[in-house]
Amino acid sequence: MSDLKALIEAETPFDYILAAASSVGGPVSDTSLLLINKGKSLYKQGKTEEAGEVLREVVRGPYVPNAGAVGNMGEFLKSPGFGSELANFSQKTHKKVGSATVYVANEKINDYIRKVDQFYLDKIHGKHIEVFDSSNKARAVLNMDGSLNEIKTAIAVKQGRRIQK
Repeated sequence: MSDLKALIEAETPFDYILAAASSVGGPVSDTSLLLINKGKSLYKQGKTEEAGEVLREVVRGPYVPNAGAVGNMGEFLKSPGFGSELANFSQKTHKKVGSATVYVANEKINDYIRKVDQFYLDKIHGKHIEVFDSSNKARAVLNMDGSLNEIKTAIAVKQGRRIQK
């Protein structure tokens, strides 16, 4: 089937993915094809939430536990990009959250870390930075590239997370 015909005849999001993947060159892997067909079947059965999970796996690739995680804040602060930016504009405090050291920003670092905000590396996963305002209230949760993790931020704020004094 031609790429254009496949796009025209697509009935589900999975048909569009298959048509688009085929049109950008190269064959679709057997694993991706199996996932696309599984998602399409779930979608047609009305199991849209399960089909959505399959769609996310097709688009993002399989979940790899703790991919991109760092062992500790010291390691992260030595890394290029956001890590070194944090290192240049913050200092350690005496505070701890569990075993994680809390840092304080000496000046505004980005849109999510202002001067005197506090932050630490989440030690459970090592994959995000939790940011708190000067009143010790949760303000933001950042991905390791400094971008806002909107879902984790909403959860932290809703839970009323705080750094203990």
